Amino acid sequence: MVSVRFEGRLGNNLIQYLVAKLFANKNNLFLKLEPHIENLPCIKKLNNIGNNFEKNEVIQINDNNFIDFFREKKIGEFHYRFDGFFQKKEFFYEYGNEIKKLLNYEIDQIDETDFFIHYRIGDNDGSNRMLPLEYYIEGIEKFGLGKGFISTDSIGHPNCNYLIEKYNLTPINLSDIQTILYGKNFKNLILSEGTFSWWIAFLSESKNIFCNKREFKWHGDIFFDEWNYTSWEYIKEESKWKKL
Repeated sequence: MVSVRFEGRLGNNLIQYLVAKLFANKNNLFLKLEPHIENLPCIKKLNNIGNNFEKNEVIQINDNNFIDFFREKKIGEFHYRFDGFFQKKEFFYEYGNEIKKLLNYEIDQIDETDFFIHYRIGDNDGSNRMLPLEYYIEGIEKFGLGKGFISTDSIGHPNCNYLIEKYNLTPINLSDIQTILYGKNFKNLILSEGTFSWWIAFLSESKNIFCNKREFKWHGDIFFDEWNYTSWEYIKEESKWKKL
């Protein structure tokens, strides 16, 4: 059997669930289903007919060993407990296409010059996890050739109001999963940090993906090398952001 300990929110949970689901499929193991993920519209329904070794010894699969377990040609008859975030880009370089096959989605045609911004504020507001306004302005100036759309968890925030008014952006108000599925259609993406933004880019066919790279990370090293990076860093000693 395969089971999962969920931690975090939707972006984290999707990774946790799909990594475990792929492992179960590869090894013909029963996956303990979790309705809050399994019932999402993008999740393909699983014929859960694999072997169930629920009463056997529990093997913990975590961030340090999960890739090794995936590369094993044969595993023992244990209960495999996934307990981690599994945010390593090397895994998704190797298994990303297989992860996508577990999902049910299509890319809809959107004007190639249009761009989509995901601006995460919410629980990051006022902390060094919230990227500065100048970062999004840089992204718009780089990729903002056509009509712009913005999705945020804090639509009334002054930073969002500024961007909407200055660049005539269209706010998008959808559920979390529908935001990911909508944003992935764009050819030009301006991301926040975190796994929610990562999912939008991961599922897209975009070659113009604007994101930040800095020494401080509050999520795993999951953003792909070939994406377009800038570098804004919060300088604690000066209490301000700087582009490095």
